[in-house]
Amino acid sequence: MLLLCSVIISSLLLGHSSGQAASRHVGLWMASNVVLALVIYVVLDFDRPRRGVILVDQTPLVELRESLRKP
Repeated sequence: MLLLCSVIISSLLLGHSSGQAASRHVGLWMASNVVLALVIYVVLDFDRPRRGVILVDQTPLVELRESLRKP
């Protein structure tokens, strides 16, 4: 929720500053939209370690869990 709120606030500030300047910088708009979309995608992809593009190997965590179970 915090990430989505920060994206909305930064988009609103970018829009407000473009309105105050009376000119729209298309390159700045496109770059900020791409960066914000990529950040959201990477965070959501890391949140699901078993599916998605970024796969995280769970073997070290499974081995740690097994070693902690042994008396």
